Amino acid sequence: MISLNQVKKGRDMIKIQLKDNTCLVQAVNDAIQESGYKKSYIADCLGMTRQNFSKMLAKTNFTVNDANRILNVIGDNAIIELHKRD
Repeated sequence: MISLNQVKKGRDMIKIQLKDNTCLVQAVNDAIQESGYKKSYIADCLGMTRQNFSKMLAKTNFTVNDANRILNVIGDNAIIELHKRD
């Protein structure tokens, strides 16, 4: 389970269950959209071009570290919780 901790929005947490990293990318994209920040602004804050930012979001090995780099710009972060299966 991964939680996107959204501080600015008054919500404590959004919990999603990840099946693969595409779910993480989608959650990051949703957080960006809700934040109102433009992807070009986020890319600039990360020191990359808009095109390289798009490539980062599209890569097959998108990581929680990648997610947190992006989410930190918009005031959010991702936290991983591990749970034992029944």
